[in-house]
Amino acid sequence: MAHPETAIEMPAHIKDFLMICDDGSFLIPSTPTSFLPDILKMEMRSSDVIVVTWPKSGTTWMQYIVTQLIYGKEIADEKNLFQTNIFLEIVQNPFQPDDSEGFYKLAEGRPSPRLLKSHLKLSMLPKCLLDSKAKVIYVVRNPKDAAVSYFNFCRMNPFLPPYKDWSEFFEYFRRGLR
Repeated sequence: MAHPETAIEMPAHIKDFLMICDDGSFLIPSTPTSFLPDILKMEMRSSDVIVVTWPKSGTTWMQYIVTQLIYGKEIADEKNLFQTNIFLEIVQNPFQPDDSEGFYKLAEGRPSPRLLKSHLKLSMLPKCLLDSKAKVIYVVRNPKDAAVSYFNFCRMNPFLPPYKDWSEFFEYFRRGLR
């Protein structure tokens, strides 16, 4: 079903990098749509802390702060931060996304408190999130700053769409690219 607000012709160089969800929003391939039903059913614990942001809005910075507050220690580098904070919607091996499980599956076996992060919108997060006593930290950045930062990030990251220019990127950004 086409959604008027997102119904745009996708060029071939973008089509392989974006998926359109039922509601018309876009997801990058590191978020297989097959993960979404499991994420929606995921149980949240009262001790969980989830950092939710638009990409390039201070996610990593906030994860460092939360990790230090909860565990009382600094994380030496981003690799350790990535192992401590579970990124719900991405595959464990981006080089083989079809053969890889989602990081959200690691959350089940983690002891409390679990530190989680996501760039998904609310309707794609666990259904019980708002009714649970989990702590949600929602970080907002000036959309102009976030857009420029994400555009530049896409240009250097081989797993993100290779936008030709700002105009092309902005068309997807204003329609809800995640």
